Amino acid sequence: MSKYTFEQSSTLVELLRWRALRQPERPAYTFLMHEEQKEIHLTYEELDCRARAIAALLQSLGTMGARALLLHPPGLDYIAALFGCLYAKVIAIPAYPIHPTQSNRTYTLPRLQAIAKDAGATLALTTQGILSSMEFLISSQQEPRAEELASLRWIATDDMEDGLEDGWKEPSITSETLAYLQYTSGSTDAPKGVMVSHRNVLHNSAVLHQGWQIPPHGEMVSWLPMHHDMGLVGGVLNPLCNDYHSTLMSPSSFIKWPLRWLQVISRVKDRPTISCAPNFAYDLCARK
Repeated sequence: MSKYTFEQSSTLVELLRWRALRQPERPAYTFLMHEEQKEIHLTYEELDCRARAIAALLQSLGTMGARALLLHPPGLDYIAALFGCLYAKVIAIPAYPIHPTQSNRTYTLPRLQAIAKDAGATLALTTQGILSSMEFLISSQQEPRAEELASLRWIATDDMEDGLEDGWKEPSITSETLAYLQYTSGSTDAPKGVMVSHRNVLHNSAVLHQGWQIPPHGEMVSWLPMHHDMGLVGGVLNPLCNDYHSTLMSPSSFIKWPLRWLQVISRVKDRPTISCAPNFAYDLCARK
């Protein structure tokens, strides 16, 4: 197999397609479920297949250039939906699902509404479970503030027909094509978005690769939120670019079992491992 580095790719689509064709069985992502010791895995080939299926569905709806909120819980479905958007030339907007509890909705709903309006979103990609909850919430008029979200076209990406991936048509994408919109949390002001191109991601990965000095086949361990820039770039995109395997867990799992994060880092003994977290994570580990 010829040596291939991500610097030779001009887009994330080109890079994942190469890895899927040349390294199909190589594990790309592992997600640790809430249940103790249970893990699910995704190879490059499987991710490419799921991305093509989601993209084919989006293409059939005539959504090229549209902007889509990603409203999945942490997990492999989030990653597949992100790449499905990239494969369809749909601009992803990494975000977070609305929790059904009233107290959580009061906090998250205004921020999500503001992101949808500012980005001009017309689509929302999520799971079947969250879609059912949102349909009930909107139809029952329990939440009058959800008007912006009610106008979106909602699509469950974890409930796809078999064989859809065969209908995918690769769109015209360049390094300057907009890949996704990264929004601030909105904790201190209205959420603000940044336009991120394929070139931006690849360049950032090159800078991180140079700074970290981690050789190929390294390991990333992350529990950071996938809608957050550090969680998305560090836990999902940079591992793809640098051919690391990425082991992921949800923020809530980390809060409940902080030791599990350290155990996962410690169990990888045959290759270099990197992880990153804010200061409170280390304080929590020390206290627990």
